[in-house]
Amino acid sequence: MILSKIQGIMLDPPLREEIECTDIVFKKMKNLRILIVRQTIFSCEPCYLPNNLRVLEWTEYPSQSFPSDFYPSKLVRFNLSGSNLLVLENPFQRFEHLTYMEISHCRTVVEFPDVSRAKNLRELRLDRCQKLVSIHKSVGRLANLVFLSATHCNQLQSFVPTIYLPSLEYLSFGYCSRLAHFPEIERTMDKPLRIQMLYTAIQELPESIKKLTGLNYLHIEGCKGLQHLPSSLFVLPNFVTLRIGGCYLLRESFRRFEGSHSACPKLETLHFGMADLSDEDIHAIIYNFPNLKHLDVSFNHFVSLPAHIKQSTKLTSLNVSYCDKLQEIPELPSTVQKVYASECKSLTPETSNILWSQVRKEIRGLEVRMPKREIPEWFDYVNEGGYPVFKARGKFPAVALAFVFGDVKALPFLSSMGVHLHLFIEGEHRLCDRFIVVKNQALLCDIRVLFSFEKWEDVGVGIGNDWKTIQVFCETGCNSLRSWGVYVYRHETNMEDIQFLSQHSISSLVRSLHEERKKSDQSLKGREMFHLQMRNNEEMFYCMHKQRRRELLLISEKTSRRAMAPREGEGSSGLNIDDKEDKEADSMLELLAEITSDDGEETQEAGPSSEQRYEGLLDEHSRSACRSGKKLRRC
Repeated sequence: MILSKIQGIMLDPPLREEIECTDIVFKKMKNLRILIVRQTIFSCEPCYLPNNLRVLEWTEYPSQSFPSDFYPSKLVRFNLSGSNLLVLENPFQRFEHLTYMEISHCRTVVEFPDVSRAKNLRELRLDRCQKLVSIHKSVGRLANLVFLSATHCNQLQSFVPTIYLPSLEYLSFGYCSRLAHFPEIERTMDKPLRIQMLYTAIQELPESIKKLTGLNYLHIEGCKGLQHLPSSLFVLPNFVTLRIGGCYLLRESFRRFEGSHSACPKLETLHFGMADLSDEDIHAIIYNFPNLKHLDVSFNHFVSLPAHIKQSTKLTSLNVSYCDKLQEIPELPSTVQKVYASECKSLTPETSNILWSQVRKEIRGLEVRMPKREIPEWFDYVNEGGYPVFKARGKFPAVALAFVFGDVKALPFLSSMGVHLHLFIEGEHRLCDRFIVVKNQALLCDIRVLFSFEKWEDVGVGIGNDWKTIQVFCETGCNSLRSWGVYVYRHETNMEDIQFLSQHSISSLVRSLHEERKKSDQSLKGREMFHLQMRNNEEMFYCMHKQRRRELLLISEKTSRRAMAPREGEGSSGLNIDDKEDKEADSMLELLAEITSDDGEETQEAGPSSEQRYEGLLDEHSRSACRSGKKLRRC
């Protein structure tokens, strides 16, 4: 092998390996452009690294510093996650073409250095750097920075005093428990922006936050010291989502907002659980934010919802679960599809009747969860045993189903349980879905809620002119179903095209399900079996004691939110915050050829350079290209 011709090296064994090495090897690789090292321990620290590198990814880089003559001026992608670096000053001064940088999980870094010359940097990740105390002010002035994340940095006390990041679309300092200050905004930033600062020590947001005109999502849950939200925040032109669960000191901000601005807030989603909200607080929220679509005020102590909630004609979902003092819910607007009132044990019978009556509005997508109550007699069919079964013809009937679940005497520690719902047409198993219910709960829902749109399309809206038998089998696994009912949506279904039948045996359905599962289990191997076990574990999680479940629910929610929200799609700048779509490995290799053939002067033309375009393909294809024996060579 002629070492001088090697352009790329990737070490990524399935298990950790240790290799013997000498610096002579790297010194002879004059054309090395890509160096990727994962799951590999070197017996010595590198004293030389090629300056021609475009991509350097070395997990657990063994040295505390870089070689003294390492100045990779053309480096595009830099990832030294889990390294032992102490000093970062050099060679960062020359990273003019760098677009991606990550030093997450570095156990020794205390200060993040000056990166003012890294003018093309677009993505910076500093997550879980346990000793990181400060970040250089130059980070606050990177004109092309789109993504910045420094979560779980427990020693981080300050970010930068001021920022002007005109390209920024995502900012996260979640779980930095000592971070107490949010930077001043120097100038208007109008890019669509999501901010996550949950569980920090921040005490206030600056008035200059009004300059974040592109802000659309703010997640600051668990910031118990946060005392005030500027009124200007609520009237930002694109601000639609606010998550402030556990920030009980912010109640006054909502009361003060009333009458302070002539502009109508565009806020659509508000999560304000675990904040000790009073009736007065709920009144202020509903009155001042008429554009709310999703309101979550669970785990609070208010007694009633205001009557004027009926005027909230854009509201589609309301979550008041675990509000143990809640007694009254007034009539809701017909736009409300989902009401979650689990464990609201003080609800009056009148309130329960109001919730049952939501079905009479024939709301498409209806889903109501509330404490156990008897199904009203005005339902079209009610039964205390078995399962729903009816005949229909023509168009598939639009119906709402009601299920009442009781206690499980054999398993008194259960507070929640997994339920599988199966749909049979003419004895053929067509659909299955799984959901979680609380014991002693009533569930009322449009049958179409229980299955995804794709699954529902598979069934088809038409079932032919002949009568077809439709059966819904509710499988709880612990015999907790006490009664069920069916209500027909008369605006969508002709009553002459549906007939309710007397009770039938479910033995054939159960036998069919067992046979289907047996076939499915036989086909599951490896990773599929692992995912099946994970689903079973999840169901057991919901079967724990109520108090423990509450604690674990909070932990689970925190964990799930660590998966960064902007990964849902692609930012307007072109940075794909989600996993990029797979392409052919040849595309990567073509760009590699373009990079390696370019030994001339770098240009600053508009649009992405070949290095930048290559960066977007590297992660997806380097592994497969290397293992398949294509041009990247292993050392």
